[in-house]
Amino acid sequence: MQKPPHTHFFRPLAADQRQRVGLLLVPSFSHMTLAGIMDPLRAANRQAGRALYETCLISTDGKPVRSTSGFEIAVDASLGERLELDQLFVVSSYEVDKFCKPAVLRDLRRIAASGLPIGGMESGVFVLARAGLLDGYRATAHWEDLDHFATEFPRVATVGDRYVVDRNRASTSGAIPTLDFAIHLLRQQQGFALALEVASTFIYEQESSPRDAQRMLSLGRLKWAEPHLAAAIDLMEQNLEQPLSLMKLASRIGVSERTLQRDFHRVMGTSPARFYQWIRLNAARRLLLQTDLPMTDVAAACGFEDRSAFSRAFRTRFDSAPSVLRGEDRKPPSGSVRRG
Repeated sequence: MQKPPHTHFFRPLAADQRQRVGLLLVPSFSHMTLAGIMDPLRAANRQAGRALYETCLISTDGKPVRSTSGFEIAVDASLGERLELDQLFVVSSYEVDKFCKPAVLRDLRRIAASGLPIGGMESGVFVLARAGLLDGYRATAHWEDLDHFATEFPRVATVGDRYVVDRNRASTSGAIPTLDFAIHLLRQQQGFALALEVASTFIYEQESSPRDAQRMLSLGRLKWAEPHLAAAIDLMEQNLEQPLSLMKLASRIGVSERTLQRDFHRVMGTSPARFYQWIRLNAARRLLLQTDLPMTDVAAACGFEDRSAFSRAFRTRFDSAPSVLRGEDRKPPSGSVRRG
């Protein structure tokens, strides 16, 4: 692989220059994530009336790759070939640990040695990190995997952004942030007008910036239909360890406690307190599955004063004690990476 003239995702392109983009498919990848990076490039070609981008689907052995939906996708090349690429993206969701074999990581290090810009889409970031290709870089991962990722890779500056571009490395936290990144890539390389045309093709309006924090809950239309509820939920997510009282929640978003109680029951079908506890218990469940934190620390991190109160609430919510979940259902941390 020849070294590209510029080692950055957003390097300027000549008017007649075509970008050859490699997409390395990890078994059990997500179609949505693949489409998030691939379809905007295809649409850019259509809108421009010429081939600005050429995509090359890649597998480790040149054989078709099965997605989470059960479909096999034929590829154009194997990772071990000497490919002429301008960018490479690792597209992954589930079962990434099975993929990170020494030969694969060695091939990625060889490719990266040329200075080629490389991105990890969803859990593809774990592949890059295990190859040592993110040491000294900023990177993101899906919010369910952030703590685990930061713990496993202390040399990576882990952030909770939707997507991150740091020099010749990129990472996205999920399928829609991958689409965000692709539109941003087009905007930088091809100009705002073409990027806008491509976004319009998908009836897509990018409302989030790359550095917007990921949400545990996708609030969607709630943000404009019930803005004070969305604001309350946002505050809940930001204050897990020391939960805010109903009075403080209402005061911070500028409504009365009675209004907040009433609207939570009307829209969410439950009280603010119960909904808040649901968020905290879900966060606790992820910590139990993805970390080795002692049970007492998990309880404290999610706003419970003692382990017994935490255990009672957890059993009520999930019909299982937290110790049972960790003892019987827990996968090793390296196997907890998921996304789809």
